[in-house]
Amino acid sequence: MNIVPRYAYALALCVLGCAACGPRERASNQPGAPAGPAKELTFTVVPYEAAEKLSEDYTPMAEYLGRRLGRRGRFLPVVDYAGVVAALQTGQVDVAYLSSFPYALATSRMKLHALAMPYVKGSLTYRGMIFVRADSPIRTLQDLAGKTMAFGDAASTSGYLLPRALLERAGVFGKLKSWRNAGSAPVVLKAVESRTDDAGAAFDNLIEMVYKDRPREAVPVRVLAYTEAIPNGIYVARGDMSSEEVEALRKAFLDMNTDPVGKAAMRRAPNDRIVPADDRMFDGVRKAASILGLDLTSLDRK
Repeated sequence: MNIVPRYAYALALCVLGCAACGPRERASNQPGAPAGPAKELTFTVVPYEAAEKLSEDYTPMAEYLGRRLGRRGRFLPVVDYAGVVAALQTGQVDVAYLSSFPYALATSRMKLHALAMPYVKGSLTYRGMIFVRADSPIRTLQDLAGKTMAFGDAASTSGYLLPRALLERAGVFGKLKSWRNAGSAPVVLKAVESRTDDAGAAFDNLIEMVYKDRPREAVPVRVLAYTEAIPNGIYVARGDMSSEEVEALRKAFLDMNTDPVGKAAMRRAPNDRIVPADDRMFDGVRKAASILGLDLTSLDRK
């Protein structure tokens, strides 16, 4: 059975069981103010990987950005994609890295300041994929009729939105035996590896990421289809930050390309380089949401 309804991600944005997303005292707008509980710059990213790994990879960036604004930088893990949007809206985080669909969702309901975009593996874009085990008899999208499917988070561009659009266009989505939003991309991979589900959807370098330090343990997979190109994501600041802080953050991100400390933090993320943000690159994601009938302005829709 489908355990996540079509608009469950929208409900999660409005009713989020995440204690970390409560209101907090606003930090000082004055760069150079002494560090303290209310003088933090908080930073988070969409949870595309385990929280512990994300904390390791992004804490240096949080600390670097904080120093550039004269604050203490802190990385704040959030449990799901909707939680990142909610944390921005409540002021629990100041800066966030959003993937494409959460960014489209967020900008449809709140003001955000686009700061910068990262190149990853030499590209400003990536793709989603629909995959099966290499030893599976499934070889085409049409073969998925009557099979089970594990998608990623319900607000994931590469793990749900665009792969689902692929299946809708192929006339296969309605023929699945069952589907579910399993969670993060590694959880989806595990579901396919263990044969819990026949097929999965995730970003295209998932296998490389999961088995980076142990490639011989990887279970071979077969990719049935790739989505169109997707912007890697975008760094944003909450909408009520001062114009001075926003410009300081934009400069800090671009300076990561040359500043030794910033470059080390950027590479840990891992980003190859940082460029100015371009909102127009996300129009394709907004169009895909429209094709699926997802109303980005009615996030309380059940």
